[in-house]
Amino acid sequence: MIYNILLSDLDKYIDDIIKNKSIVYIKNWPYGLCSALICLLNNIDYLKKYNLNIFPYWDTNSEYFKYSENDDECFNKLFDDKNKELLNEEYKNFDIYYVKSNIPIYQNKQYTLPYDDIETIKNIKNIFNSRFSIKKSLYEKYKIL
Repeated sequence: MIYNILLSDLDKYIDDIIKNKSIVYIKNWPYGLCSALICLLNNIDYLKKYNLNIFPYWDTNSEYFKYSENDDECFNKLFDDKNKELLNEEYKNFDIYYVKSNIPIYQNKQYTLPYDDIETIKNIKNIFNSRFSIKKSLYEKYKIL
């Protein structure tokens, strides 16, 4: 079964998501790449306590920020997800929840990016690096060091 819900309504579904076999796609926060990335990492970090299968699904452009020319899913064009192998054949019968980020973060745990707070930056970097990496093709194309 496929569900389209709002992040602000996730409380109503969390018990069903936990007890049923489910995959949760968190759609992008529509206010800029850095903001969306920080919100995603906040949500993944907070929701890991529920042991959910959470994946990013960035397909929403807005008047404030355009993620791609075609409104296609762009997160996986930029980043490799170490958990992507979890999406194999056995998940075909799982419930799928597409969660629209109508609020930046779920619940109250929040990392922000004060540029002078080294501990926060380290936490965000560790959360990202434990799960994602920039695509190798981008390193090669743009000679990122």
